[in-house]
Amino acid sequence: MACASLAGYGVGRAAPAEVPVAAVPDVIATDREFAQAALESGMRVAYDQYLAVDAVLFRPLPVRARDWLDTHEPATGRLEWAPALAETACDSSLAVTLGNWSYTAKDSLVADTGQYLTAWRLSAGGEWRIVLDQSINLPAMPAAALPASASCDEASSPEKLLAAERKLNSGLRNLRVSET
Repeated sequence: MACASLAGYGVGRAAPAEVPVAAVPDVIATDREFAQAALESGMRVAYDQYLAVDAVLFRPLPVRARDWLDTHEPATGRLEWAPALAETACDSSLAVTLGNWSYTAKDSLVADTGQYLTAWRLSAGGEWRIVLDQSINLPAMPAAALPASASCDEASSPEKLLAAERKLNSGLRNLRVSET
């Protein structure tokens, strides 16, 4: 769904096709810096610093990030998150971070929790920029449930990728979503 949303909103790869791995900044460090900027300066300021021009947010449906931020008041509570894992494309032009978040409203002692996925694109200037940001309310992601990373040296046939996707997402068929 995330890939379809990226394609549907014109979010594509604009980074160079060949980027030396040594030159690629650590996307986990960038995600942590984004989280710290949000705590120190607020979400709006942090998004302004890290969003790509063509970024997409899910609120809950996909929307153009900058348009949505321009028309909605920023949240007043405390949002904290931390990446649990990251994967980078073999050519280092795209990456995703996955992790847990918690949000405590200003007048509440109870936090909502969930998981997030952020897709990042390496800019021409060598900085990671958010192209897609999505989160869901779920319990914290267990570290043991994370799949092992595949090497970029391995031959990844479409059949292998589809089999892995089916295995990872097989539980979603039984997921029941209710509106509250």
